[in-house]
This record gives sequence, C-alpha cells and structure tokens, in this order.
Amino acid sequence: MPLLGFQLGDAVRIDTRGAQGRQRAGRDASDRRPALARQQLDIQPPLQPRLVAEDRRDLGRGVPRDHLVSFYPWQAGPPVTVATRYIHVGAGPLIAGSEGPLIIGHRGASRYAPGNSLASFTEAIRQGADAVELDVRRTLDGTLVIHHSATRHRVPVAQLTYAELVRRCRHEPPTLEAVFRLCSGHIAVNVEIKERGCEAAVLEMAARRTRLDWLLITSFHGGVITTVKTLNPAVRCGLLLGPTRMVARSRRLESLPVEWAEECGADFIVPHQLLAPPPPARARRQRGVLDAAQRRGVPVVVWTVNGVARMRRYLGDPRVAGIITDLPGAAMAVRRRLHDSRRRPVG
Repeated sequence: MPLLGFQLGDAVRIDTRGAQGRQRAGRDASDRRPALARQQLDIQPPLQPRLVAEDRRDLGRGVPRDHLVSFYPWQAGPPVTVATRYIHVGAGPLIAGSEGPLIIGHRGASRYAPGNSLASFTEAIRQGADAVELDVRRTLDGTLVIHHSATRHRVPVAQLTYAELVRRCRHEPPTLEAVFRLCSGHIAVNVEIKERGCEAAVLEMAARRTRLDWLLITSFHGGVITTVKTLNPAVRCGLLLGPTRMVARSRRLESLPVEWAEECGADFIVPHQLLAPPPPARARRQRGVLDAAQRRGVPVVVWTVNGVARMRRYLGDPRVAGIITDLPGAAMAVRRRLHDSRRRPVG
C-alpha cells in the first residue's frame, strides 16, 4: 500500500531542512520488496535515514545522538525471509505475572547509580521495578556486554576484546550473563539489541539463565526483531522508535510506527515520548501513535519518562502498557497511588 507516494520497499532520502522539508523517493528495481505470497514475507530494508544538524537541535533535551537517526527502523542489509506473518499477542501482560502498566528501569535505576551497571540493576530491583532495560553489544571475542555506545574512545566495541573494553572504561561493564544471574527470580529483563548479528547468542544465553516469559527484546532495527521472532516466536519483541520532527508533527505518518511493527513481527512498540505525548494532547495528530496502536491492538511502552506529572498521565492512560524511566521507584509510587485512588469508594 503506497504511503506518501512511496512504499516501504522504495529507496528514500529524507531532508527536513527548512519550514517545509523535502522528500524524494526513488525506486530501485533491485530493492523492491516482493509481494506477500503463500504467507512468505521477504523483508528488504533499503531505507536509511539521514537527519541534518538543524533537526538535532529541537528534538528534545537529553536525547542520545544515536536515537536521532532512527526515523526508519530498517538498516541496509540482506533480505530476511520469515516463514509466516506474525500475529500480535494482544491479550495478557507483556511480562508474566505483571499487573497494571509496566515500570521498566532505564539502564536500571540510572539516576541513582551509573547506568547499565550491576549497581544500577540492583537498585532497580530494590525499588520494585517490573523490569530493567539494558543495552547489549558483542565484543571481538564474542562476549555479550552491557554497553550503550557503539564505540569506546573512538574504537568500535566490536573491534575490542572484553578485556580491552574493561581497560578503557571507568566502570567495568557487566556481561549479559552476569546481569541474568543477578536478575533471575527477582526482576524481568528488557534486552535492547543494539546491532544485528548477536540475536541467536542473546536467546541462547537467556534460555540458560532466565525465564523467557520474563524476557523482552527491543531494538531500533526491524531486522533484529524479525530474526528473533524467526528463532523463537514466543519471545515478546518491541520496536523502538526514536524522535524526529517529521513523525512528531505529521498527521499523515501517525500510523507508520504500527505498520512498521507489523512488518517486522514486533509484539509492541516503544516510541519516544515526543512521538506519543501524554493526554491531553494539544492536537489530534499528536495523539496519532497511541490511537493507531490502540485501534490495531498493539501495546505501547513509552520512553524515557522521568517527570512525575508525565508518569501520572501515562500510567493513567489505558492506551499505554508501560513506561521506561530512570526513576523506577518514583514511578512505582505513582502507580500505587493511581491504583489506590481507583479502589477508593466514591461518596
């Protein structure tokens, strides 16, 4: 189905400079996405976003640079063949045994301890979070390490052994295995896979160290989600969506995140709060992502929510399945107050 004059299989360059932004789409026959036939879906990801410097200045404070280039979840690479189209599991919680909207600690409880550290994850457990979110990369020697940035002192993590990475870090980055050992039986784990190629290793580690119904996999890359769902369709996967002015301000693009999620097989979407403002939204188009997801039965987990007022609005919104926050303890307190107020008899 054409979207804005082009299809997801088209090669697109986006330039949003100036008041009107320009879109240019050129079709490359070699990049055309094959039609769905006999439930076989070939996903070809030819789209590579490009945001200019002017866009980065007004996309919100504190947004990591690598999230600003995530307008399209697809990254260039070979086609991924999926055996069947996935159906969203709308019924039931995203994490087994959870009640109410999820509280997920962003890199643990990163306002209280260095993010992505064992101390931060321990603090999130102490504060009662439902899950911890962490970033996984693979080092040169194959170690799955918790590390957000793609480089360390300008050297890619993928080109460093784990020992070399530790020597370059102020705080020793934990391995994924160590985090699973810490969290097992205490808290669910939301693993953000930062790059393609380590999906099978992550699932193998998770199968040995934790309950799969206490595991969430998220990524900005649609190909990662597709690969995980192919390897194990039972694992809950979420498509991360970074903020861009184009998505945040365009009514015509309000349903694209949900369509992207359906294409790659994601069970839920994880938009930045700029894409899904809490109620009351100032304009109808600002409510587009939440409304579109609700219509299609796709759960929404919003990141990164740190203000108490915003926590209250998101956690009280039936369209929101959870939030990711640096302050899980504060969010838990807000959720308890909302729960108590609903149980309190009127009159």
